Amino acid sequence: MKEVKTKRIDGYLHRIIQIEGDQNKINYTLQPIGWEFKPRDFFQILMGAAILAIPLAFTGEVWDLGKDLSMTRVVWIGITTITILGLYVYFNMYRFHLRNYIPHFLIRICLIYLGSLTVVTIILLLIDKAPFLTAPQIAIKRIVIIGFASSMSATVTDSLK
Repeated sequence: MKEVKTKRIDGYLHRIIQIEGDQNKINYTLQPIGWEFKPRDFFQILMGAAILAIPLAFTGEVWDLGKDLSMTRVVWIGITTITILGLYVYFNMYRFHLRNYIPHFLIRICLIYLGSLTVVTIILLLIDKAPFLTAPQIAIKRIVIIGFASSMSATVTDSLK
């Protein structure tokens, strides 16, 4: 029978699983747990967001979508993004332990999305494709459109421990 315990090691939570080995020896395996949100997680999110934000920010198709899509569709893209983020984070990190970590879950989702949007905004500002002063609606649309893919890569990167 496997015995599972949770223990903090070097400031991080780990799941310790007891495994019976050969000749009745007892072995243990450690699995890091990502329930708590640490500063290193935020920097991991920023780097993950940049993975897809950089190439997408340089494509003319995204710039054109920012002009052509209605604001209603862009809002739906944002809602879809947050829904997918929530589902992915729930099923990959908090599925069996959400009750004790609801604030961490909500903070993680917000920081993934806001961190991704920040990375996208910085990149678009650097390449002069976020016209906040002349056409703020286009700038916001471009940020949300690129933020969709960017937040997905940020989420996957965050789940790697």
